[in-house]
Amino acid sequence: MIIAFLVAFIAVIADILSKWAVVEYLKPLGSVALIEGILDLTYVENRGMAFGLLSGHRWVFMVFTVVLLIAIAAFLFYYRRDANLWLKIACGLVMGGGIGNMIDRVSLGYVIDFIDFCAFDFWVWVFNVADACVCVGVFMLAVYLIIDSIRCEREKKIILEEDDFSEEDE
Repeated sequence: MIIAFLVAFIAVIADILSKWAVVEYLKPLGSVALIEGILDLTYVENRGMAFGLLSGHRWVFMVFTVVLLIAIAAFLFYYRRDANLWLKIACGLVMGGGIGNMIDRVSLGYVIDFIDFCAFDFWVWVFNVADACVCVGVFMLAVYLIIDSIRCEREKKIILEEDDFSEEDE
């Protein structure tokens, strides 16, 4: 459980520091190309949720984030002995990203986004370190659930085969 909170803390610090640097150095410029046609740094004030959706409904995100953070913390507390390192890191990333964006919503009324990955014509969204943490954490959770599901199915199959084998002996 401590590992998850440490990962969350590191994610929040990285998010805060990156947004501070963006406001300090990028905001006056607006946008800077890092890799021409692929990656820009672009200052954006996002008043919506992921990718600007539901703009103007700040309270929805704040309530959702608080509920999600409580749920993850409760999950980690309840399963603290069973959670492996992968799961703890995934939960920590989701919590840290949620907290990072929550800090912006509470203090500024919007979220500062700045990573503008523009390699595809259909990609029009700008995101930040907190968003990246949430996305990576959710991806890690999905991988964990898939692998855990496969493991459970294999264990069930082995148990069923053992039951069949023991019935044949009788």
